[in-house]
Amino acid sequence: MVSLVGLAAVACAPAGTPAATGARDAAVTAVTAPSTTAPTAAAPGPSAPTTATPLVAPETSAPPTATPLVAPGPTPPVAAAAIPSAPSAPASTPPAPMAVVLPAAAPAVTASPGDGVQAQAARALFDATNSFRQQNGVPAVVWSDALQRSAHQHNLAMAAANQMTHQAPGEASFDTRISDQGVPWLSVGENVGFNTDRTVAGALALHTTMINEVAPNDDHKVNKLDPLFTTLGVDVYLDAATGKLWFTEDYAQI
Repeated sequence: MVSLVGLAAVACAPAGTPAATGARDAAVTAVTAPSTTAPTAAAPGPSAPTTATPLVAPETSAPPTATPLVAPGPTPPVAAAAIPSAPSAPASTPPAPMAVVLPAAAPAVTASPGDGVQAQAARALFDATNSFRQQNGVPAVVWSDALQRSAHQHNLAMAAANQMTHQAPGEASFDTRISDQGVPWLSVGENVGFNTDRTVAGALALHTTMINEVAPNDDHKVNKLDPLFTTLGVDVYLDAATGKLWFTEDYAQI
């Protein structure tokens, strides 16, 4: 099963002041996109589709929400978001390498997100994203442990609510979550989704769904190819209670 939610949010703050957040939701067929507030200065944002259908919507002030879509075959879900402005703290190291059969070779990375299918899937998604960026002439992103922690925190929140969204009930907005991990970002973005195929292949199906998006419903794809993003943290959570593989990618320009 595939479900997608796309959100593009942008927040800007003058130098020396805390980031003010804003967002524009992306809503697609069979999927709802969360909303966010409009910033003082805006940065480009992504859109979102799926084998089921992505989302892209105008600016709003509410946080992003998602509605899963069902697509042909075990195709997975996703959601996207993007933001510019600045907090403070650096990115960390990447997960242990994993072979991903894609047209272009993914750049080497150091560090590992952990062990097992969750870690392997996170690494596979990270490598697949860098491979896709390389194919499109975009610089590779570097793994960030801080962004992975933010992504993991969000996966747990989505699983607890059994809802694909950028902001689960009682949860902070994604840009605040990233700031809380000490990331000194200038702009940030997020893709989220789930798949009932809880394997590495199921996780990669989410990636495939996103990179095949077509404008204007291509929020996730836009995040993956944003040349401003320099770091990325990916988390995959296998939830036995819901029977789903939850997925979150947090991007940041540092």
